[in-house]
Amino acid sequence: EELVRFVERDCHHIGKAVRCSTLHAGKAVLLGDAGSAFPPVGQGINAAMESAVVFDRILGEVGSETPEQLLEAAARFTETWKPEADAAGWIASRWTFSNLRMSAKLLLAEFLDCNVLQQAKHMPYSEVVAQAQTRLRRLGPLARLAEP
Repeated sequence: EELVRFVERDCHHIGKAVRCSTLHAGKAVLLGDAGSAFPPVGQGINAAMESAVVFDRILGEVGSETPEQLLEAAARFTETWKPEADAAGWIASRWTFSNLRMSAKLLLAEFLDCNVLQQAKHMPYSEVVAQAQTRLRRLGPLARLAEP
């Protein structure tokens, strides 16, 4: 009954997300949405799978035979993936399905070939954010119009 109520509930995106200061602690490593929840914009599963691939690559480089290696791998994962996870959250915060003004801005961004959601499908999240922030700095005071 509880599961049925959960599945049938009304869902509303409220534009809030929790960001972790680190993606590892003790014996735990946070992958995907566990470490970087963001609004649903079609990148969540991509980010989750990418984070797992990054952690797997780091485990291969560092090794996983000893607790010390695992702790080093966890720290390197946070160092490597956290900037990407934070950038994915920044990108996702640019979209609100229920906001007509925001939708219009994203259509204009698409027309100008600078839509961060589209770019996130082709380059690292941190690079998308860096390019977007460079464009926003050029706008000066008008950059406030681009904020969600």
